[in-house]
Amino acid sequence: MKPIVPVKQHLPAQRMYVTMTDDPTLRFHDDATTKPTLETVLERINDFRGSVEGRLGMIEDRLGTVEDRLETMEARLDRVQGEVLAIKSDFRDFRKEIRDRFPRQ
Repeated sequence: MKPIVPVKQHLPAQRMYVTMTDDPTLRFHDDATTKPTLETVLERINDFRGSVEGRLGMIEDRLGTVEDRLETMEARLDRVQGEVLAIKSDFRDFRKEIRDRFPRQ
């Protein structure tokens, strides 16, 4: 008995052959598609340099601000240290005066 539905005939597997012109690695000579490698690398280096210089500028600004703050704090600390030394001297004088007025027995 024959089948009612016709059976599809299978075609033999088609093989794809890649020619040398289809190879994407061989298109380097085409300037419309890719830039020369050296030019691309130099552009990337220049972009990176610009980025680094910008970041270094920001870091220098921050360090300048920190340096200014440290100088302000150092000046305040010098004033406080002077005041502490003056208080210590006053306390010694006060203690001596107390001992002179009220000798121990």
